[in-house]
Amino acid sequence: MTDPKLYYQPPADEVFNEVKEKVRAIFYEISDFQSYRDEKDRILDNLKNVSDNFMYMLTMLDEANQRKLFNSVSVNAKEEIIKRLESVGAVDTLKNLLGYLI
Repeated sequence: MTDPKLYYQPPADEVFNEVKEKVRAIFYEISDFQSYRDEKDRILDNLKNVSDNFMYMLTMLDEANQRKLFNSVSVNAKEEIIKRLESVGAVDTLKNLLGYLI
């Protein structure tokens, strides 16, 4: 485990916005219900790149969709996610995202 404070530090805006839009796209794939989409849009629209909001977006998804998100983002975004999970010892989540035992 590295510095757990890293989990609460925001990444570069570019990475945050990339993940935000990918999460939004996944929510649109999950449901055809406009009310569901509207609720998720409101949450995402109000999220700013502060504190642990970057990682909060990951936790909004179930395990399968976390993997989907992880596989769809840039290498830079993957690295930012991995560093933050490692910093708090989130081994099970890392295993899920990477798809194998680490």
